[in-house]
Amino acid sequence: MAKGSGTGRIPRYLDAPITILIWDADVFIPAALLFVLGVFTRNFLLFTSFSVAYLYVMARCQNSLPRGMVGNILHRFGLYPYSGYPDGAIKLFRG
Repeated sequence: MAKGSGTGRIPRYLDAPITILIWDADVFIPAALLFVLGVFTRNFLLFTSFSVAYLYVMARCQNSLPRGMVGNILHRFGLYPYSGYPDGAIKLFRG
């Protein structure tokens, strides 16, 4: 093989969200942070139950909503900017 021939993995869908284990990253990361917060505050059972409840609710919502919906909601309220798109908090556009 020639040097720099690009032997990396090519995803099947380029716009697919990142998947960790069986969940999308926008669902897994908050659940994992709740779990870690429970470990550090010594409320392991409480925060683990919050994490499991969050995963359950998000799994139910993902069946009815398109993929990456959490990112769209964050963009809608101006908390997560998409590159090449206007700010999510802008409601009125002037042409």
